[in-house]
Amino acid sequence: MHGLAGPLGGLSGAAHGAICGLLLPHVLEENAARATGDAARRLADLRDDLGRVLGTDPARAFAALADWSRQAGLPGLDAQGVNGEHRAEAARMAASSSSMKANPVPLDAEALTGIMERAR
Repeated sequence: MHGLAGPLGGLSGAAHGAICGLLLPHVLEENAARATGDAARRLADLRDDLGRVLGTDPARAFAALADWSRQAGLPGLDAQGVNGEHRAEAARMAASSSSMKANPVPLDAEALTGIMERAR
């Protein structure tokens, strides 16, 4: 999330915290879909806990977090002034950033672009 939020904010001027909050459920979903081993177990536990907190089926927990964020007033990337050019450049920059090396699974520019599209 941070590895993608940094370039997005730098390119667009959008607030780092707002970008992070918006990207979080989509990054969690992408990581959960790709993770194996201990990372997969930790993400499943998080999904279960989040599902309980949000009162939803754990399978829908990350989507429910995205819905909750939007309902609470967190604007999408478009509304934050992050345009297609920013997204394309941020995906390229983030795919090789040092922050991405700490992500539980490798996410290439294509995966990062998909995350941002879901956060528009």
